[in-house]
Amino acid sequence: MNLPTRTVVVPADLMSGTLQRWIEAIEAFDAAGWPLVLVGNCDRADPLDGLAMAAFCAARTHRIGLCAVVEADTVEPFTLARGLATLDFMSKGRAAWRIAPGSDPERSIELVDTVRALLTSWDADALVADIEGGQLSDPIRVRAIGHEGAYFQVEGPLNIPQPPQGSVPLVAFADEGQVAKLADLILHEGTTWQVSLAEVPDQLQAAVPPQTAPFPSVLGNR
Repeated sequence: MNLPTRTVVVPADLMSGTLQRWIEAIEAFDAAGWPLVLVGNCDRADPLDGLAMAAFCAARTHRIGLCAVVEADTVEPFTLARGLATLDFMSKGRAAWRIAPGSDPERSIELVDTVRALLTSWDADALVADIEGGQLSDPIRVRAIGHEGAYFQVEGPLNIPQPPQGSVPLVAFADEGQVAKLADLILHEGTTWQVSLAEVPDQLQAAVPPQTAPFPSVLGNR
């Protein structure tokens, strides 16, 4: 189900030279109650890995959702699914992901389907952690996905338990074609702020009314 968001921060000049200052700005957005920020740039000349940056920000923020931008043309589903699940654990349920513009649409669609299958290959109660009995998980509640597609062949299951959100929500802009149809959260021009560091005020105001729940509640509990 596609749900609208209120306000999302989209850094316009995120690069290696501005990385440290952007991390500090994201801390300020978090403190001011903004619900979501997109991180990573997939720039071939000056790439900033979205998952790595989101993981770093997870340790320095408390409420803001962290949406890692990934390039579907180069990432593999198992690696991505494990990274997203790890980010969701690290952030205590604040992870999201977006496919970078310009990615191959057919590969992107298969990537989304495969990643989602991997993220849900463990049931919520599959982790047993029975030390005395020597059992980590309940095998009945952990399933292979057996994916055979045009771009990927993945047996699964994922080698990490189900993330806190159950899955990790996919974010897309409304004009991003088939990927937008698959997204959990649709972004519109009027509800995003594409902002450079120079435009970020010293004193940030909350972008959403007090009654609006922070991420991930805007997506619904999974």
